[in-house]
Amino acid sequence: MKKYALIVPFALSTSLAMAAEQPYFGVDYFGVSFSQDDGEFDSRGIRLKLGSEINQYFAAELHVATSAEDTLETDRGDEWDAKLAYLYGMGVRGQFPLLNDQVRLYGTLGYSYASFDAEGVSQLNSRVNVSDSDDGVSLGFGLDVSAYKNWFVNVDYTSYINSNASELNAASVGVKYKLN
Repeated sequence: MKKYALIVPFALSTSLAMAAEQPYFGVDYFGVSFSQDDGEFDSRGIRLKLGSEINQYFAAELHVATSAEDTLETDRGDEWDAKLAYLYGMGVRGQFPLLNDQVRLYGTLGYSYASFDAEGVSQLNSRVNVSDSDDGVSLGFGLDVSAYKNWFVNVDYTSYINSNASELNAASVGVKYKLN
């Protein structure tokens, strides 16, 4: 319950911020890496972003992502079909404009929630479906480069979840369009 007490005011302030200044949306191709105590997998997916630049140094952003199925290899040598079912998060973005605002370095700080699905064979040789989820503070950095008018190309790296039990990281490349 304490988590929601922190999330609700942040979500409301983010929603108000989104209504301000320069809204944007983006789509990214990303490579996601997930590891847990007993296994890990790498996959590729897509991330959608919706945000608003409050001024040239600050933005608020929401994102949602999913990945394709890949093989999860456990420490016991088992192989499971696994995927990032969905990831959603919200955060703030500090940005530093360079070259007459044609390039922007940025850092992100936020909260993310991820759900994972896996299917494999148990030690009793029966098919097993497993779903798990995790959440945590996300931290990232990236670069936006102006491509044409309101279009930008971006690359970034984000650590979505980094806890004692699991770690979820992704590197992305994509496009962003500023509405104005």
